[in-house]
Amino acid sequence: MAVPMIDNPLGGRSVEEYRQERRSAGAPITLAYFEERSIPEPNSGCWIWLGALHKRHGYGAVRAYGSTTRAHRLCFEVTSGQKLPSSIDVCHTCDVRCCVNPDHLFMGTRTDNMQDCSAKGRIVVPELRGESCPAAKLTEAQVLAIRADPRSQRAIAIAYGVDKGTIAHIKHRKTWRHI
Repeated sequence: MAVPMIDNPLGGRSVEEYRQERRSAGAPITLAYFEERSIPEPNSGCWIWLGALHKRHGYGAVRAYGSTTRAHRLCFEVTSGQKLPSSIDVCHTCDVRCCVNPDHLFMGTRTDNMQDCSAKGRIVVPELRGESCPAAKLTEAQVLAIRADPRSQRAIAIAYGVDKGTIAHIKHRKTWRHI
């Protein structure tokens, strides 16, 4: 015996039928889409995304127009009317990854985004130079000796077991500038 559908918001359709109809209709996404799928946080003004979250980085994820994208990026594009190139990031003034409040979003380059994070103390970039860099093949004493060495760059490179380009960069102070 079939169970009657009472107060079905899908109008008697299955969930899959509803999704297929919505996909084929290409229903445009508006600001209301984000308002319906988020909850306002009264202290910060953030709209906390209630949809899917990426488990590794915590940004909201939404499937729209045939692909999955970050919810805050799509919200920014919808409210600003701009389709952003992939080279442009959508950044948060609030630093809440699952926030989709358009007033908290701004666009910037990856460099802008990283500088914003660093200025707010969210990213601490250690200054790895010289011997403190895990990839360093030479010591500071060796670098000073290389700069003073009158031999050809090729001969010096062979003696220290590095590429002659490394020697050129040291002698022209493109690397190891701090000593």
